Amino acid sequence: MVQSTHPMLSALWHNLSTCVLVLDKEFVIHYANNSSSELFGLGLKRLIGQPINDIFSHHHIDFERLSQYALNDGVDCRNTG
Repeated sequence: MVQSTHPMLSALWHNLSTCVLVLDKEFVIHYANNSSSELFGLGLKRLIGQPINDIFSHHHIDFERLSQYALNDGVDCRNTG
């Protein structure tokens, strides 16, 4: 789990209204804030340690390809249509 050495920064991340997930290179969730829990309808303990693809088990999302677009090519992967 990602933790800040500064309690105020940690509280800020945890209480953002925007969903924040931190994934490793295998797309396993290592940090999720309260908004993530609300969005996915799962407790934080259930989210942490899960591969992101398991959260979207009813849909096929190619996270590896999306991350390559975003990180290597600088492409915005949001659906704008």
